Amino acid sequence: MKTIGELSNKAWYRAVKVVYLLSFLIIVALTITVFSTAGDFEVLDVPNSKIVCQYGNENQFFMKDIFANEEMPSSLPMYFSTKGTEVSQRILQACEITEILTQDTTDDGRFNFVPDPYRIEEDHKRQYGYLLLALLIITGIFEGIRRIFYYITLGTIQPQK
Repeated sequence: MKTIGELSNKAWYRAVKVVYLLSFLIIVALTITVFSTAGDFEVLDVPNSKIVCQYGNENQFFMKDIFANEEMPSSLPMYFSTKGTEVSQRILQACEITEILTQDTTDDGRFNFVPDPYRIEEDHKRQYGYLLLALLIITGIFEGIRRIFYYITLGTIQPQK
């Protein structure tokens, strides 16, 4: 047995392939989930992060347009976590929002829900770089496991098909 084709005829090999593929997909999905739900990653450029007013004047501002260098928050002030703070109040003033809406009905009777009065879009986050690095490492580890398996079962790390 020196080729992958011959190995594919074995039921145990097909079962190992299924477990291997499912393990890879689960670990990749978990990694993406961890990186997408973790909000504590450092933003590289807080002053140039864009504030988008969800209602009020519906304008867009940069953090540096609202806060001076010495007043600049060290992290991005998301409304749901800084509600009622001075930072949040300054952003609400810039958006000309005096009352927070949580639900709204349009003129044609449709119901809209506005969860936050503003959102902040950051262009450069280390989070994405770390996610790509983690995915590359995971892919490398799984490729190494595959090559070791081929070496053990077929005697070569790059077997013929």
